[in-house]
Amino acid sequence: MNSKEFESIYKECNTAAESACLESPLDATSKPPMLFEDIYFECNLKPLFEQVLREMNGQAISANAMTDYKRNNMSFDKICDEIEKRLEQQPIPLQTYILKDNESFTEDYNNIYLNKIFNTPIGVKAKIGDNQADKFIKRGRQSLLYATKEVIENPTVIIWDPPNQNALQTAHQEKRKALDTLIFAKSFIMKQKRLQVINSVTIDRANMRVIINTFERSVQDFMNKKVRKKQYKSCIYKKIESSY
Repeated sequence: MNSKEFESIYKECNTAAESACLESPLDATSKPPMLFEDIYFECNLKPLFEQVLREMNGQAISANAMTDYKRNNMSFDKICDEIEKRLEQQPIPLQTYILKDNESFTEDYNNIYLNKIFNTPIGVKAKIGDNQADKFIKRGRQSLLYATKEVIENPTVIIWDPPNQNALQTAHQEKRKALDTLIFAKSFIMKQKRLQVINSVTIDRANMRVIINTFERSVQDFMNKKVRKKQYKSCIYKKIESSY
């Protein structure tokens, strides 16, 4: 997907000392965490370079000059604005699941998700978590049945949400890696032409992203609560709008 795959950057961010058991960018024994802008730049290298080419109107420019140009014009606020713009400009119509009854829903859910492994654009695999069918029913989110698969396989953006230091200190060792969440998000056109962001929260289990929750928010709500609220969250993937 990009010049530098997420996995390689993730490993760089999580390179711990030989004696360390934690693997988090916020672990005191690890390397200093990479900044939001650094992760965004490295993971979105190709679309950012294409954007620079468009902005330079095809003028000849070296790779180093291009790097300097983009980094000098990059900030957390600008990145957030670009993510928000991408969500607003790339919605697709929602294929709404028409609920007949809960028994039929469970059967349809199993046909789509049970024992299925999904590919993601960042090279990691994903699957649905246990008891998610019950969660869909309990929370009245059956209409998102089809959308969840689309969000995972073809997201508009993916936000990396590393665990904070307090969570790391209080969690048992085997649960620490699971605290690293990836939030897959995609914008959809809902009923009455409402624009909503459907996001699926995933955790790491045995090198597999496991979907533990899916819900919808407005674009503004998603940006404020899932991106702008904590600056250590990092955009690791942004769907390319078009190739230069």
